[in-house]
Amino acid sequence: MSSLTTRTLLSVCLTFLLPFTAAAQIMEPLPQNLTNVSDPPRPARQEAAVQALPVLVELSRIARDPARGGIEQARQNLARLGVELASADLADGERARVEIVGRQPANELVSAAVAAHGGTVVREWGARVEATVPIADLEALSRSLPPTYHIVPLGFGQVSPAFEGQGPAIMNDDAYRDLGFDGSGIEIAVIDVGFSGLNNSVFFGDAPVGYTEVNLTSSSFESGASGSHGRFVVETIYDHASGASYVLMKVSSQTQAAQAIDMAAAMGVDIISMSLGYFPSWEDGVSAISVAANAAASDGILVFNSAGNSADEHWQGEFVDPDADGFLSWDGGVDEVLQCTVQPQGVISFNLIWDRSGGTHDYDLFLYNSDATALHDWSAQTGEAYESLSWTNESVFPLTVQLVVEKKSGTGTTLELFGGRTTVMDEHLVPGSSVLSPSDASHPNVISVGAVEQNVYGSGKYSCCVTAVYSSRGPTNGGQTTPDICAPTSTSVSFANSFTGTSCACPHAAGLTACLWSVNPAGAASQVRDLMYDYASAKDWGAVGFDNTYGRGGVNLPEFADCNFDGNPDAFDIAGGSSDDDNDNGIPDECEPVGFAFGLLAPELPPTLGWAMVATIDPMPSVTLPLPQVSGFDMVFGFDASVIAIDNVQLAPGLIELAGVVPFEVTIVGNAVAVAVDFGTDAAGGPLSYPLDVRTEMFVIECSVIDGATGTTGAPAGPPQVDFAFEDQPVGLIL
Repeated sequence: MSSLTTRTLLSVCLTFLLPFTAAAQIMEPLPQNLTNVSDPPRPARQEAAVQALPVLVELSRIARDPARGGIEQARQNLARLGVELASADLADGERARVEIVGRQPANELVSAAVAAHGGTVVREWGARVEATVPIADLEALSRSLPPTYHIVPLGFGQVSPAFEGQGPAIMNDDAYRDLGFDGSGIEIAVIDVGFSGLNNSVFFGDAPVGYTEVNLTSSSFESGASGSHGRFVVETIYDHASGASYVLMKVSSQTQAAQAIDMAAAMGVDIISMSLGYFPSWEDGVSAISVAANAAASDGILVFNSAGNSADEHWQGEFVDPDADGFLSWDGGVDEVLQCTVQPQGVISFNLIWDRSGGTHDYDLFLYNSDATALHDWSAQTGEAYESLSWTNESVFPLTVQLVVEKKSGTGTTLELFGGRTTVMDEHLVPGSSVLSPSDASHPNVISVGAVEQNVYGSGKYSCCVTAVYSSRGPTNGGQTTPDICAPTSTSVSFANSFTGTSCACPHAAGLTACLWSVNPAGAASQVRDLMYDYASAKDWGAVGFDNTYGRGGVNLPEFADCNFDGNPDAFDIAGGSSDDDNDNGIPDECEPVGFAFGLLAPELPPTLGWAMVATIDPMPSVTLPLPQVSGFDMVFGFDASVIAIDNVQLAPGLIELAGVVPFEVTIVGNAVAVAVDFGTDAAGGPLSYPLDVRTEMFVIECSVIDGATGTTGAPAGPPQVDFAFEDQPVGLIL
């Protein structure tokens, strides 16, 4: 596997691999539409007292048994798993680096148990302990842990959604960056698993020359075995924000990543970009990485994270068993096996979780050959709310495998399955609710980023089907809408054709936000976040508004313009408050042509209620000049008559307060409404005139939605967003 392959799973659950034999080269027969399993081979369930992933227990037993190869065979099995074990995670040749994870902190008891079995605690975070433990003692240690704690391999459940960048040009922030809004004054922390080759990127000007380096792993910062994933993340952000300060943090587990977030917050960074995800717990926001992200967000940090690449390797549904044989029916009918294809030398892995809120439930997970007669791997824990397995196809042929879930206790509940690494699920895909942690974090400053292919990033508003097929989608199991936004993927990086996945989208969003924030580094994170969301709505693909596929839309900045030649982009003048834009057309008021403009504000309400539009006068050409006295005016605006009906037009309270009840005429013809106002005469017969203020409300236009209307935009059903067009120049102006 190349380090750039989409959907790479790093440090997944370990599995016991038998020594390679010639028999593994034989191609299995093609499956004959297998749907039912009656009594497939199943191993004995693991004792409840053994609190460790089954593969670690098996490796511990091998290490203690010379007849099975002893410690040397155990080491070989670890080294063949495709993760950093042989050099980085075997402390002295007989120790394995593991994580001991619980639900309630009892780390003092865990530390004592580790020491009693010859191990060493490396770090702690919450109810997680990272330690090096003699391989032969793993099983004994698991039997001595406090309740709810269990042992997993280092990095278990960690997903690294894989791989002059094209991003800035696609997202319209290249001109802003080149003018000097390049992230200056903003500090960005990048948390990732590998920065191999970063020096080359620095040498060729694709990464910052100076940065703060933090390494929480046991391997060197630029270790080749760790891959280049983080290097490409840094390059992608740097394309947008070359003036920012950087903290680069290397991790290899969820415990380390949570600690890195804490450290970044303590260092006072403004933005964290983390293109890593972790298999979630069933409940929202309880995983270590989500708790840490929420805490950092509460400190005013924007925490960007990739939503995940799991939409095409995910299933979720109720446990259904029509024939009452104990096996899950994946389709709610007759299909009790989930068929997958594993490429030569490919690794397939699965993580199964379930909702335990309705009582005690227990399930086992089995991976079989094509006809479910031979067991490749299994996970049969007792008392835990997850099962996990993985298997490597060491043949030279693609192989078909079958995944089976068996219920051991409970009445049935909702289950969720995530695949990983080179997993290809041939059937029963469920893209919804496929986001990883920390996308289930609740703080609004934790921003989940989905992916849209860069070649369709220019698609028009409400376009369908532009999301990357793998980009994880919401909602979370707790019902949160996610992702928050989307950004482009498959953009170029140095020494590689392209960087793909939500791993690429996340740093694009973080980099553009740094560019935006640099206009006012003292601004609040929430203000920058909301402005970024406002701009993203211009690429509101799919359903209208915030949805579970595209979030609020695609991150971008308005087209660059500097109409007043003050050296700042117009969008930043407006965002920073130095210019007004009362008609909300993206042009500073001082740059509008002489005359008046009318802004129409339309809050969305259920269609049955309709809404009131408020027409407001904008002064021009400059808000700094005295406003002219006017004795009347005509205004014209357009609307979509296929969507709404104009029910009534009345003087707004603001105008009545200024001029009293004055005569006016309303004419509605087709898609146009014209309103004429004459302030009348004074007691001497002269015309009355008034200085119209910037925010004088002129009229309230009451509207209702036409039943069944979708409008000329073809927007889907639901509360419609009706766009009123209005003229910058009124039909007439009486001075």
